[in-house]
Amino acid sequence: MSGQHPPVTAKDFKKVLVKLGFKPRPQSGTSHENWDGIYNGQRRLVTVDAHHAPFTDKLLGYMLKQLGVSKKEFYSILRAA
Repeated sequence: MSGQHPPVTAKDFKKVLVKLGFKPRPQSGTSHENWDGIYNGQRRLVTVDAHHAPFTDKLLGYMLKQLGVSKKEFYSILRAA
């Protein structure tokens, strides 16, 4: 993680998902958690790789791309959560 932002834990990431109205989908024999929701008018499926937390910049980037938010937006939402 860059020095500008603290590391993101699975709990932090899920907090943002809940704040944005996402819901966890039932798990089916995998350690990955899938969250479903609508953001900016688009339905999105986000895979949370919780067992790799705290997340690397690369993994966080993949998850944010699925979510459809920038890193700046993410940290703003996290601070408000």
